[in-house]
Amino acid sequence: MKQFYYTYNKSNKNINLKQYIYTIGSYHYNWHNDLELLLIMNGKVEVCTNGTSRNFETDDMILINSNIGHATLAQKPNSIAMVLHIDPMFFKEYYENVGLLYFNLNSSKKTRNEKQFVLIRSYLSQMILCCNKESPEHKLLFESLFYSLIYTIISYFPPKEVYSAAFMTNQKKFNAINRMIKYIDKN
Repeated sequence: MKQFYYTYNKSNKNINLKQYIYTIGSYHYNWHNDLELLLIMNGKVEVCTNGTSRNFETDDMILINSNIGHATLAQKPNSIAMVLHIDPMFFKEYYENVGLLYFNLNSSKKTRNEKQFVLIRSYLSQMILCCNKESPEHKLLFESLFYSLIYTIISYFPPKEVYSAAFMTNQKKFNAINRMIKYIDKN
């Protein structure tokens, strides 16, 4: 499979993106500050996040919020995903408490072909196809697709503000997991 990996940074607009396609294999745990939009391109993948485990199939997607530990596990061979990491600071121009934003976006067999999910898949696919082309036209196209993607996400899945008690609980979990990861790395 051809490797796709692209980073796009525009610090003056707080755009810091990573987009890539990869084959999902054995259990893989992640924890990061970025929002992660995960699109299953082929196969079946178990995604564990926030104490919940769900199976996603081809064309399904989930948006994993900032600082939420998550894991993926292929349920079928040749399970492939496209990922877009978005620095949450992008939203600071639009939302006052960017650190408290929470999106609830995930598809299912029943919803995967609804308009909003078709649009999101289309924008992601177009973005990855023009990502390594350095012409001004392609850079403009990439950025316009990104804004269309964000507009679609916010229109159909408006972010909610996490209440302070829930935020503090997540922060405690984040700190505990960071200590565990440091311990594992050290030992």
